Amino acid sequence: MNKGYLAAISAAIIAAIWDVFTRFNIDALGANPSVYAGLSMFTASFFLIMLSGSGKGGLETLRSTHTWLFAFFQIILVLIEAYSYWFVTATEFNFLLRISLITSFILSFIILSRVPKRHDYVAMAGVLIGVAIIGATLPEETRIVSLVLLAVYSILFSLRAIITETHPASNAAKTMKEQFRVTGYTLFVTSLFYLIFYFLAGIIFDELNLGAEFSLPSLADFSNSKGIFMALIAGIFIIPAFFVLNFMANKLVKNEKYIAIITITPVTAMILEKAGSHFTPLINASSIDRYDALAAVFIIGGTLFKIYFDIKADSKKEKT
Repeated sequence: MNKGYLAAISAAIIAAIWDVFTRFNIDALGANPSVYAGLSMFTASFFLIMLSGSGKGGLETLRSTHTWLFAFFQIILVLIEAYSYWFVTATEFNFLLRISLITSFILSFIILSRVPKRHDYVAMAGVLIGVAIIGATLPEETRIVSLVLLAVYSILFSLRAIITETHPASNAAKTMKEQFRVTGYTLFVTSLFYLIFYFLAGIIFDELNLGAEFSLPSLADFSNSKGIFMALIAGIFIIPAFFVLNFMANKLVKNEKYIAIITITPVTAMILEKAGSHFTPLINASSIDRYDALAAVFIIGGTLFKIYFDIKADSKKEKT
């Protein structure tokens, strides 16, 4: 197994840890998810830039169109995700998001001229069946808007993965320090615009008394000491590792394989929550019904089928 697969699997596990940590901070400590996410990324960017020191890659990253597109898509994705939780649960959202595997194949074919292999169609069929099962169980009055939001989210998510895969500064990075530097500057641009956007939106919507209605943070959320402290912890110990591995995995195994591998994230997060709930009542374990479980079998079964044949094919290439 090459290091690209290891990077993708590690990213999926760390993403699950990030999910559980985030849910703990929101549920138990009352941190605003938008402020928490922005401050975490901002801290992570400075931490990575500090670790990387001076050298090449920093200015190239800031000048790259890919960096700014990444930042733009990241902000839109967070907005759509926050709005989606009005209609679906976090578990449903995580499983519905796996439709991004199909959109990644379609967009990679259109943009990168990559043709899916036969076993990829099995994975896509499994994902489609799983998503259809969850979609059918959504309330009829919100089903259409929920699925439209998820479709838009999946397209943007896949486009962001392609941007990550083709980021010229990331692909030019030869050492871990250079990868840290590229990832750090990308996160700096993303988090800076993210925080500015939410801060200004918070001021405007506070004045109009519409902040709660649109799930936007208030100015008080930017001074929540517990939330800020935990954002600093995530920004130093969790997020840097995730985004560095995210860039490495997309570069080494391509976006379709990476998106397939991170399908294990929601299930891993649920296992971690279940384990954590035995040690502290502050962690609430997610619950899934039989339809969620059935959908998970199709989604994860299909993607594991793809991953197995991908690894097998890559191993043959390495031997020749």
